[in-house]
Amino acid sequence: MKHYQFELEKRILERTAKLQTKVEQHKRAEEALRENDAVLQSMLNATPVGVGLLVNRQFKKVNNSLCDITGYTETELTGQNTRILYADDAEYLRIDQELYKSGIGRRVGMMASRMQRKDGSIIDVILNLSPFDPENPDSGVTVTIMDVSDRMRAEEALKRANMQVALLTSITRHDILNKMTALRGYINYMKKQKTDEAFAEIIAKEESLTRQIANLINFTRDYKDVGVQPPCWIGVAEMITTLQRSMDLGPVYLHMDTKDFEIFADPLIKKVFGNLIDNSLRHGGPVTEIRITASEQEDYLIILYEDNGRGIPPDEKEMIFDRESGKNTGLGLFLAREILAITGITIIETGVAGVRFRISVPKRFYRYSDIRQHSF
Repeated sequence: MKHYQFELEKRILERTAKLQTKVEQHKRAEEALRENDAVLQSMLNATPVGVGLLVNRQFKKVNNSLCDITGYTETELTGQNTRILYADDAEYLRIDQELYKSGIGRRVGMMASRMQRKDGSIIDVILNLSPFDPENPDSGVTVTIMDVSDRMRAEEALKRANMQVALLTSITRHDILNKMTALRGYINYMKKQKTDEAFAEIIAKEESLTRQIANLINFTRDYKDVGVQPPCWIGVAEMITTLQRSMDLGPVYLHMDTKDFEIFADPLIKKVFGNLIDNSLRHGGPVTEIRITASEQEDYLIILYEDNGRGIPPDEKEMIFDRESGKNTGLGLFLAREILAITGITIIETGVAGVRFRISVPKRFYRYSDIRQHSF
């Protein structure tokens, strides 16, 4: 019995030692797993691209960039179906058919899509999908999301600007040739005249044509810069403040209430507001106050430029934007409309007492300055 008891205790001690060894191994494995998980999460958070691990289109893990791009927190996304990121069922089902199901067996699938952020705004994205196991799609996939909204806006603006430049180059060249033809005609006619009065009249016409040609050439000089630089986010208040410091307003008081709005526009937009201020100072009559305000109305940001001068007659409100209209201001306002149009912004004049320019910025092209944006 003593011998049996001794052997039993010996086996118990050996078994206990083995169990303790396994427990230690299990603890080390758990610690290594936690470390690996921390390393994985750190790697995911280090990339500026949104990354999510999905099983049956449900988020199991997301990185910080995906939260920034979509506007949701990690807690709000984890466990949710990807349907939360689409504005409608049609796009959600399209991605399911064309990217998920057709991508079975492939290493990587890629597709452009549009997603809806938590705040309701729509963004253009590029989706990349890679299955954990191509032979077993139910095991899960890794998806990356790149926000290319700024790039898409810039590309659209560049295409529009190129079309405008091509059109205006053709029109301007034709106008200059016409003016030159007329000028040569007057010069030839002048050669046949012998009276001083005839010479004086023709010379006056030649001078007028020369000034028109100079204006056209100056216009092409300014217009060639439109669309050269890609559109970017510009703080309205900062832009107006910079203009105010660089221009001599004299006794004119400039009131500004544009909050913290930023607009996506051609960098030459500063010329638009500079031209409006200059026109008020030069041609507005007894202007003592200029007001620039911004507010949201439905799907637009409305920027109002107003002064308390003599205003513009009703029958001239649209004509002032023509290329050959106004008191040396036609080219400036025409150019202003073209600069704004690059990113879909419109401008009209609606003043009753004094000028009142209404600038409408579509929803995709304005934001609050504290919103974090991503472009890749």
